[in-house]
Amino acid sequence: MAKGVGFLRYLKKAKPTMHRLLLGLGFITALVAACEVTTPSELEIGFPALHQPPTTLEVFAPGRISSHHVQRDIAIAPDSAIILYTLASPERAFAAIMEVRRSEQGWSTPKVAPFSGRFMDLEPAFSPDGRWLYFSSNRPLSGDSTQDFDLWRVPRTVQGWGKPENLGHPVNGPGDDFYPSLAANGNLYFTASRPDSKGNEDIYQAIWTDSGYSSPTPLGTGINSTGFEFNAFVSPDESYLIFTGYARPGGLGSGDLYISFREAGGWSVAQSLGEGINSSKMDYCPTVWQDALFYTTSRNPLADSATTAWPTETIMQLLNGPTNGNTSIFWLQFDPDAYRD
Repeated sequence: MAKGVGFLRYLKKAKPTMHRLLLGLGFITALVAACEVTTPSELEIGFPALHQPPTTLEVFAPGRISSHHVQRDIAIAPDSAIILYTLASPERAFAAIMEVRRSEQGWSTPKVAPFSGRFMDLEPAFSPDGRWLYFSSNRPLSGDSTQDFDLWRVPRTVQGWGKPENLGHPVNGPGDDFYPSLAANGNLYFTASRPDSKGNEDIYQAIWTDSGYSSPTPLGTGINSTGFEFNAFVSPDESYLIFTGYARPGGLGSGDLYISFREAGGWSVAQSLGEGINSSKMDYCPTVWQDALFYTTSRNPLADSATTAWPTETIMQLLNGPTNGNTSIFWLQFDPDAYRD
């Protein structure tokens, strides 16, 4: 395993997977508790127009969602009325799904989603019709069985959210199952490490049929390799898939984003999204909402070579902001067709 990845295990008896490292990023504190906000202008401060993504990479909603804590994984409802994301503790022991809602007055203050906050919950993803939210969790099926991560879903209701339900067999296996993404036809894509995996972690597909999900199978060698492939987003029409490949030849950093297109008989050989998106940092947790690509990465100007000493005010501003080296959610304008041959 590559240098710097040997600390992937952090839970007792945990299998060393890329997810076991990435789960632990973040910091939940009382700062995310609800605050009284009284005017529409205050509710809109820090929230960009979702339909107008920037042409170059920017932090998403700095000070409102992306902060000096560690955020990752974002899900935006098709009607743009709800945003969810993951916030996790630095000691790698807890993660919660946070919720922000839009009303006529503006966006709410982030709060722990009603179905989250007790167990390790992360990686929210809406179904294309917006009726369900899928996520990964180690919540018990019965008793205290929090030994691995399964895929769950919770219905979106008029009142808010229903009761979470486990996707069950054959989707969930004996090990960890992560990062669900749904096509409009119901086909499910997710990350797992199983006996039929080509590498350490692979992208799997479970096909939706009249009788439920088929047994998941790993995608072909155009996507999966003998290394780590994880956290895939599939487009609603299943025409393309974006995922993270770790330490691939020609990569820019530890983990880069790659795109593959649906072809007759399978998927095309994945290609890097290139500079401007990928970096020397870990780039992962992609999702596309309309014309915008959202993903998790980190930036830290303080780590760059400085020709002069940093002023105290600048140092404190950077350390207390979303580009302090912790992961945050970034976004930019995105056209998948620009990567087609």
